[in-house]
Amino acid sequence: MDFKTLYTSTEGRINRKTWWLGVIGMIIVSFVVALVLSLPAAFATGGQMGPFTQGLLNLVLTGLFFVPFRALTLKRLHDRDRPENLFWVFLAPTVVSSLLMMVGLTGSMQETEFFGQTTTMYQANLLGNAIGVVSFGVGIWSLIELGVLRGVEGSNAHGPDPLDPLGA
Repeated sequence: MDFKTLYTSTEGRINRKTWWLGVIGMIIVSFVVALVLSLPAAFATGGQMGPFTQGLLNLVLTGLFFVPFRALTLKRLHDRDRPENLFWVFLAPTVVSSLLMMVGLTGSMQETEFFGQTTTMYQANLLGNAIGVVSFGVGIWSLIELGVLRGVEGSNAHGPDPLDPLGA
């Protein structure tokens, strides 16, 4: 598997197995990057990162992984013969949620009783919960669309069927 092409090229088609392997690789790398980026922020804030810092961290991670996420998504959409604009539908909830969190419209930090101790935690408000529900729905839809449903059989405008190596 050519990882450079998998994570940078938007040409052609990939099957579900290749998509899952690419996504799992991205999850592992993004977890490590998120940990490395969040540690300095957590130390600087005494472990109490506010909504602005959390939203900013989400946007930074989204930006860092934009190219590989786009490449994997578009190639799966090509395999499913679906419009490329669905990529933006799948990405929008993350960006909107992060931006609204940064400006404080989706919730706030509140003192909460947690396992017998009082701690300050982020509490989503009605808008934050609504965006969470929409994000969850779009996430399930994208997971089914990209990771569960089979691509179209045979060749299409984006190339041969990745499950038919002979192109028959």
